[in-house]
Amino acid sequence: MDWNLTNNDRLYVRYSRLFANDPTTNNFPLSDNQYTNDNAHNGVINWTHTFSPSIINEFRFGYVRHNGSAPGN
Repeated sequence: MDWNLTNNDRLYVRYSRLFANDPTTNNFPLSDNQYTNDNAHNGVINWTHTFSPSIINEFRFGYVRHNGSAPGN
């Protein structure tokens, strides 16, 4: 989402997540196939204030979390 709060203030916010459970194959014909879990979250907040055409103030914050796992045999 991207907002123009005032003529001098702009705010940008983004959040996304991924939950995936993908099958993997083994090279051994008699073993069971397994699943790889991939869980990820990320977000961004960006606020920009314009004082003049040559002076701005910007605040940025980001968050990333990734939990990927592949179970053993």
